[in-house]
Amino acid sequence: MKNFTLLLAATLFTTTISFAQPQVRAERSFNHEAKLNPSIALVNRTILSPFLSVPLTTKGKVSNISAIKKLKAKLASPSSQLITSQPEGTLVANQSRSGLGYYAYLGYVSSSRIDGAISNYVVADNALYLKNPFSQLTSGTWLKLDKENDSTYVADFQPIYDNQGTNLYAAPLKYKASSKFWSLDTLADGTVNTKATFRYHKETKSLKQIDDYVIGLVDTTGGWYGYGDEQTNIVALPEQYQQNIISQDIKDVATPWAFTYWDTDTTTATEIVLLAHVGNKFYIRNPYNKADDEWIIGEENGNTAVFKDQYLGPDSTASGYHLFYYPTTYITKDTLVEDDNGNYQSQKYDEYEKAESQNFTWDESTKTLTAEKGTSLLVNAGFSKINIIKAYNNSVIKYFYDVAAVPADPAWEEVTPYDNSNGYGYFSFDVFTNDVNGNFINPDKLHYRIFKDGDTSPLVFYNDEYTKQQEEEKSDFAYDYTDNWDIYSSGKKKTIYYYFADFDSLGVQVIYDGGGEQNKSNIVWYSPVAAGIHNISNPSGETVKSESYYDLSGRLVARPTNGVFIKKSVLTNGTKKVIKVIK
Repeated sequence: MKNFTLLLAATLFTTTISFAQPQVRAERSFNHEAKLNPSIALVNRTILSPFLSVPLTTKGKVSNISAIKKLKAKLASPSSQLITSQPEGTLVANQSRSGLGYYAYLGYVSSSRIDGAISNYVVADNALYLKNPFSQLTSGTWLKLDKENDSTYVADFQPIYDNQGTNLYAAPLKYKASSKFWSLDTLADGTVNTKATFRYHKETKSLKQIDDYVIGLVDTTGGWYGYGDEQTNIVALPEQYQQNIISQDIKDVATPWAFTYWDTDTTTATEIVLLAHVGNKFYIRNPYNKADDEWIIGEENGNTAVFKDQYLGPDSTASGYHLFYYPTTYITKDTLVEDDNGNYQSQKYDEYEKAESQNFTWDESTKTLTAEKGTSLLVNAGFSKINIIKAYNNSVIKYFYDVAAVPADPAWEEVTPYDNSNGYGYFSFDVFTNDVNGNFINPDKLHYRIFKDGDTSPLVFYNDEYTKQQEEEKSDFAYDYTDNWDIYSSGKKKTIYYYFADFDSLGVQVIYDGGGEQNKSNIVWYSPVAAGIHNISNPSGETVKSESYYDLSGRLVARPTNGVFIKKSVLTNGTKKVIKVIK
């Protein structure tokens, strides 16, 4: 039952949070949803709760209360402050981190083997500073390691995370057989061990934890919040991993190509990828990350394009890993998964194996690259094993002709009424990447507008309410626009939170700037009054059977207040819905 619960949690967050990438294999050591924990994007507007408040263990005749008082006195010193700015010293950037990371998820502490994560630290005269010490939670702070000698540094108990105005701390934890849990290490003399030890080598620029503590996220009472790391080892990226450097001349001739692949075992997806064909080389812009200058290079050999494994670079987006392209083969298998009612259902997953190369058939006449069946263009996190960031199965890459087209009408999914107690409502709709004739169009040239109460002037969004948008006012939104707070994009589905109480109707229109022309869809209107319902995704009239709330780390919350939560609703017909709510 526990394994199914964790899989369900991954589904919840993939459905709700736009940047969480769906995974095609259920069993994996790398939990991308956990690494991309939604708290990274939203944590500053909610409060983390302790996974389990475990008191200090008692040894001898010394009381836990005495140990806690000593610890709190230490934390009250003026030097006990969060370090949020890069300290003075020499920055050692884009190192490779390995180890074991812990995270709290739906009432369990789970672990993830870390391999090839990005790590940065600063070397000062008498200290080292490690940025984001928790591999599974981006704190935005630096852990100070005080110098003991030329090679040994210690991390003392210190504030490391701003939990809505209340500091949480980094502290060494020991596994206690008596409680079967991790807690602060109370020594025989009644003091609490507050130090974790690292070894640093200047020549190799390596930093390694040499004790057996878990450095965990705790409060002043020793209550662990489920996040932590042990066996941390930070080294320079091996020299054989060199990022592909592409000349500007090649970038200038790269053009949009339609990139189609199997997104699941039954559905395909199409997006735009930049590709340049120069001489006997194919240069493909990393389809997973368009923010960084990362390219995959293949060599033309007759009517075949051959791609071998290669280093892409440090990912600046949400993954926090060094990225690699892996040529892989895959096969689809079945497994049984237990549902909420104790019944077992068949579930398909893809099993991947690294290959020497991935071969594409090259058709010059149609300008099409077709991957060999059963192969995947796989973007991988780390370099020693398969840790899937995104798998593009059975890819077909075809030259995209930029022509004028009328975009398909959008479709409403859901509209909720304004809630006076919360001060907001939300609505969602689908924007399709095809024209009225069903042909694929470039999503990079799509944008949409919102309308209200029959007014054909688009609704203006101001940054006094939509605080995450950089513009003072905004009325046009790119296809994949998101601010990770008020406006979300998850594939075709767009979700917007609104702050006005009264309206008779809402409209959405899609605009396409292709082929040197601008064409518009119809304005598709939705009226809650005319529909007689507020949840248009439930036209059968099924009622809600049960509701449950989870915080952003996946923990069940009995009475959600003051923050962002995930609400799971179960209808009387068994349908499950998952949405983000703000209390």
